[in-house]
Amino acid sequence: MKHPLEKFHFCPVCGSKRFEVNDFKSKHCEECGFTYYFNSSASTVAFILNEKNELLVCKRAEEPAKGTLDLTGGFVDLGETAEEAITREVKEETWLDVVQATYLFSLPNTYLYSDLVVHTTDLFFRCKVKSTTSIKPMDDVAETYWIPLNDIHPEEFGLNSIRAGIIRFLSENRTSQAYVLSDKECTFFFHTRQTENLLHIQFPLYPTLFRLSTIGYHSFHNIIQDRNLSNLCQPPADCIALIISSQLQFF
Repeated sequence: MKHPLEKFHFCPVCGSKRFEVNDFKSKHCEECGFTYYFNSSASTVAFILNEKNELLVCKRAEEPAKGTLDLTGGFVDLGETAEEAITREVKEETWLDVVQATYLFSLPNTYLYSDLVVHTTDLFFRCKVKSTTSIKPMDDVAETYWIPLNDIHPEEFGLNSIRAGIIRFLSENRTSQAYVLSDKECTFFFHTRQTENLLHIQFPLYPTLFRLSTIGYHSFHNIIQDRNLSNLCQPPADCIALIISSQLQFF
């Protein structure tokens, strides 16, 4: 991986060219002694549900990931709290007024801007808004949608942390579900509201994403066979036993 400050060739204090790599996230000026640390930037993300339990989803109007789905949010400005930032970003992008922002979790991310990779820590909030009737896409949002949780497809979200955050949010807000994601591996996520546990089972790489639609060993086995996954994705015996004993319901 390239050094995050590889594009910074001169000391920002004295202008010296002797601005050398100090460690994995900093450079040090051999001339004046200044050390600059490239730390993660804080960014905010909003989960907003309406009275029908539909999630507010946006289409990105700008790069990176232009045209893909996203959640409203953005960077924390200087002097802001994260709660103030998410309130401002929601207003700027959708014209909605946040009346309550409850912190949920955080995820790391990278964001390519002006050919510079910005490392971020994305802070996810569950937000309540004053009203949903005044919504309109603004700023870097091209369109807005209210989508039922059961119809959300994580693979349609273009940014890595947003996609991971969607999966986590759905795992905690649906009764149960299972996903297979492909990147460097296929991963099944199983969840039941009764136990509030997330079972993470990994299988070898398969270049697809789909949702399981039924329950039980035979149905699960048929899906594997139908998609020609038998040589790649044979679930172990304890996995099947766990599925049966847990009586998972799949969307």
